Amino acid sequence: MGNLEVTPRLVGSLGEVYYKEYCEQFGGWAYVSLEQIHKNGFKDDYLEFKLGFQRFQIKIPKDIQNEIIEITQPFYIQDNNPSYVFDFLACRLCDGEEILSEINNKGSRDFRWIEVKTFGGKVSKNQLNTANRVSIPVAFCVVYKVKEMPYNVEVQFYYDYLPSHLLEEN
Repeated sequence: MGNLEVTPRLVGSLGEVYYKEYCEQFGGWAYVSLEQIHKNGFKDDYLEFKLGFQRFQIKIPKDIQNEIIEITQPFYIQDNNPSYVFDFLACRLCDGEEILSEINNKGSRDFRWIEVKTFGGKVSKNQLNTANRVSIPVAFCVVYKVKEMPYNVEVQFYYDYLPSHLLEEN
């Protein structure tokens, strides 16, 4: 038995766990990691998304498939250490309380790139440049108080602007 060291990797992983839990409890958005898209690719025109323990085969509109293929290409920091520009591709499943049944008829407006940050994390220049050129909108999910008890954790999404604490200093 041992105590875990609170490393940046652990904090980042906790941020992603809180994002996924937020999606299940409040968000109504299913998600798939860019790494999974890169590894598994499209099956016909479908990608497998998750929401909690559920899996959804969602048909991807043709007009965004090339962008998805491009954005899910990793950059290798070191051998066996791929890095992706964003964390997830998300798809809206719920509209308020109602689960949308048209999983085979999603429009490109139903998708978002998601980048999860914990407080203190910065959005890179590459992420900003990519966010400004893609057609699928980007949402930056910031998890505040990630090292505290779960009931103190706050999850905030930024769509149209980024607070200065998320921007890299030059």
